[in-house]
Amino acid sequence: MVTIHDPIPEATEEPEVYPGKVEHPQPARRPECPVDCDDTASSACCNACEDATSWHEAIAFNKLLQGDKTTIKVRNTSDRPVQVGSHYHFAEVNPGLKVVVNPSGGGVTYDELWTCAEAKGRRLNIAAGTSVRFEPGDECCVELVKIEGDAKNDTRKIQGLRKGIVR
Repeated sequence: MVTIHDPIPEATEEPEVYPGKVEHPQPARRPECPVDCDDTASSACCNACEDATSWHEAIAFNKLLQGDKTTIKVRNTSDRPVQVGSHYHFAEVNPGLKVVVNPSGGGVTYDELWTCAEAKGRRLNIAAGTSVRFEPGDECCVELVKIEGDAKNDTRKIQGLRKGIVR
């Protein structure tokens, strides 16, 4: 016979479920350490935490590509969600995604991703097999890394969705 003294408590509230979108709990982070376009150490926990055991370090992807990362701010201007996979050529994603801010921090003269030099030959810096979903009206920063492999030097071989060469 087994006696359970402290059973697993019930959840305090039901998580909201949206088809095709999974909400993962965010690790505890100090409020003064936001992760955004201006954060230079987005893959590290704020080291000014008093109680380090209550904070978690963010998972760092593609650590060896430190110098090849770039960040741009995009906005979903379409009326439908846009989902981008981890290894999809970012310059050829749904035309509903538009560039808002370039890496130098100023506004941009272009708004199409396929004309954005920072997006060409790059993919999202996220775990393999995952994706990022941009809801209508969402505006956020994305970190991009260079596409590696056989097609990395010939952008015609990446997806080929645009006529001609994506340069």
